[in-house]
Amino acid sequence: MTGTIEQVASSTLAVVVPVKSFGEAKQRLDPHLERAQRADLARYLADRVIGVILDGGATPWVACDDDEVEHWARAAGARIAWTPGLGLNGAIAAGVGTAIEAGSRHVIVSHADLARPKSLLSVASPATITLVPDRHLDGTNVMAFPAGAVVEPSYGPQSFHRHLTSARSTADVAGHRVTVLRSSDLGLDVDTINDVRHPAIREDLPRWLRIHPDNRSTPTG
Repeated sequence: MTGTIEQVASSTLAVVVPVKSFGEAKQRLDPHLERAQRADLARYLADRVIGVILDGGATPWVACDDDEVEHWARAAGARIAWTPGLGLNGAIAAGVGTAIEAGSRHVIVSHADLARPKSLLSVASPATITLVPDRHLDGTNVMAFPAGAVVEPSYGPQSFHRHLTSARSTADVAGHRVTVLRSSDLGLDVDTINDVRHPAIREDLPRWLRIHPDNRSTPTG
């Protein structure tokens, strides 16, 4: 199912964003960018995602186990789900549980590296589980669900198909519907040099990366 969906009130909405150590981020860009550049890019993208959440009046929860990320997240205005040693799926599950325990009635799970996150909060719809796949229909860039219909995280290769199967099962039990939202914006994350070169996101990247997308000696900033 595709199309426009009714939006959940932002005051009841939490967004869980798993963020790994900036220094270890974007490993697939290692042949093209220095470690410091990859860290700068990861932080730049995460800043934009958190900014969209705060601007929309929802509550951002950063799931992390890195001191630098925790400091950055608190300074950015996010709440923290501290998840040492849990891995990506464990960290997301813990973050979702923490957000629900804090009173959130609807949860979005979002990657931190969305190139164009402005429509992020619009994916949450009452009595609906929404999945936003990446542009390759492989990964799950965003998913949203009511607090009573949590979709167990199963990230990794082909995660979209696993999440869709799980969402359908969960929705049947809860009496909800499932929406697959193919978004030309939210379907764009930044993992590889082909993502960096994608023409739709050129103006959304930091200026230094727009000028030199494949130069390991380019200064950051």
